[in-house]
Amino acid sequence: MGVRQENSTSYVHNDEPNLLNLHKALEYDSLGQPVLRVKAAFGGGYGNTAYNNNPATDAFGRLRISDSFTLFDSKFDYQDNQKFSTITSNGATITHSLANSSMILSTTTTSGSKVYRESYRVMPYQPGKSLLTLVTFNMESPKANVRMRAGNFSLSNGIFFQSNSAVSSICLRSNSSGTVSDTVVNQADWNVDTLDGSGDANNPSGVEFNADKSQVFWNDIEWLGVGTVRAGFVINGQYVICHVFHHANGINGTYMTRASLPIRYEIENISATSGNTQMHQICSTVMSEGGYEQHGRPRTISRTTPVVANLSSTGTWSPVCSMRLKAGHEDAVTLPGDTYMVGDGNSSIYEWALIRNAVVGGGLWQTHPDDPNIEFNANATSLSGTYTVENTGMFTSTNQSSPGGTDATPYNFEQQLGRDQTPTSDTLTLAVRAHVISGGGGNCYGSLQFYNLF
Repeated sequence: MGVRQENSTSYVHNDEPNLLNLHKALEYDSLGQPVLRVKAAFGGGYGNTAYNNNPATDAFGRLRISDSFTLFDSKFDYQDNQKFSTITSNGATITHSLANSSMILSTTTTSGSKVYRESYRVMPYQPGKSLLTLVTFNMESPKANVRMRAGNFSLSNGIFFQSNSAVSSICLRSNSSGTVSDTVVNQADWNVDTLDGSGDANNPSGVEFNADKSQVFWNDIEWLGVGTVRAGFVINGQYVICHVFHHANGINGTYMTRASLPIRYEIENISATSGNTQMHQICSTVMSEGGYEQHGRPRTISRTTPVVANLSSTGTWSPVCSMRLKAGHEDAVTLPGDTYMVGDGNSSIYEWALIRNAVVGGGLWQTHPDDPNIEFNANATSLSGTYTVENTGMFTSTNQSSPGGTDATPYNFEQQLGRDQTPTSDTLTLAVRAHVISGGGGNCYGSLQFYNLF
């Protein structure tokens, strides 16, 4: 069998199984032998000839294969997973549904009743990698005067799906001009697939979108400041591209300030409504397609003045050094690294800990000399409030003064410094306490390493 190609420079293997999914027409040559005429198109996806409208490739045109790096994931099997900051007002509530493994965001009939849910941390974008986000939800019964949103976005930038008074839209938010603005594209104007069920050129998938059903919304970002954003839904196991925002060769500056963004869900009454409304927050994940190169220059916060390690019978931790995101830099991506502790005395036994969100008393907060995103305090005197002990370990001090500490799990994004919606940064503190003090011991010194992924 001969193979002749038309309108393509790609190579087609002379192997029948490889031809099963190509457009083909059978004809015969002068010797009566069958000739398979092949027509191939680049980036067509559903027959659309626009560049890279093929959901089988990522935002940079790479085939989607199993080398994605998960930066964030969220599910609610048994309770709220504590990965989201919550704001409610005017009677709105949030509850956990054990039967549906979801969080139910509910508003009343009152104007301004709302629930905002935003992940404490942003997910790092790495230039040259496609940033893929998937969020699942059920917006139940879209209605007049109720606005619901879900996607990877903040108050300033991002991509999200929106139902506003029952009108479905895909939106791009930008603060690049210094003023926040939303580009809202309604369903009828989606430029790849309108999902209206018509099966015509505007709806190549033939799928009809049901706004009141559970959905998987996805988008991938080719940022680099000026790249393309694609958005759509996963339906019947297929990535359906609905709308594409192109920017390169068409804009001045960048299309949004940054691509390192949180996951966010919103439901809000923009006016009084006819009845209570619910939205289910189900699952979400953010992945770096093409992998994630783990690199970053380590910085260190050190305490060179002695810390008096209190005996553990008092339950008191003594702060060694603390760090937080500087005001105005709350979307920086900062992760703790190794800790290093040493104590004096002979045969003293100490416990160290990484503590999140303790109230740090005393000392001086100052900008880190090597990292303008970070403030640190290396001479605090007390810890108080409600806090979480995230990691602990033991070390001893002998007359040889042996060190203690830990090698942190490289790039554990679950330990990343986060912030709430006010925004107020997490505080991460290296602390110590003593279980045995002998030989005149009790004084400790230590350092905390961190990585900032600019």
